[in-house]
Amino acid sequence: MPDNRPVVPPRHAQFGFVYYVRQMLRTFWREPGTFAHAGHRFTGLVLVGYLMAHLWVTSNAAFNGDRFDEMMHDLHAPVFIFMELLVWGAVCFHGLNGLRVIIFDYNLWLDRQVQLFWVVMGLTLLLMAIGFYITLWPEVAP
Repeated sequence: MPDNRPVVPPRHAQFGFVYYVRQMLRTFWREPGTFAHAGHRFTGLVLVGYLMAHLWVTSNAAFNGDRFDEMMHDLHAPVFIFMELLVWGAVCFHGLNGLRVIIFDYNLWLDRQVQLFWVVMGLTLLLMAIGFYITLWPEVAP
């Protein structure tokens, strides 16, 4: 009679998303490059998702102008404004981290990777704060 019990892999053989996230969080403070890599991948996926949603919404303008007006009215809800601010943060991080990666591709400042990561994080937070300020208080925007 065959044994139908599931085979449990040894602890060192765990793979998958949960294991990846657990390892990333475990090594974040020691090696911020792990977080930069995972963050770059995640923000890239977020931006692709946003692009697909953006194309879907704007394609309605070509086929049904009334439906497009309704959708634009719905997209001014506070939850969508907050999501737009999160997309702004993803754009800032992804762009600045991409510049950091380009710097390393040219073998510049390889010994300062950790410092450049924190510069990217600081600039991302600064740009996010500016974006939040302009979005939430549009009357002060230039």
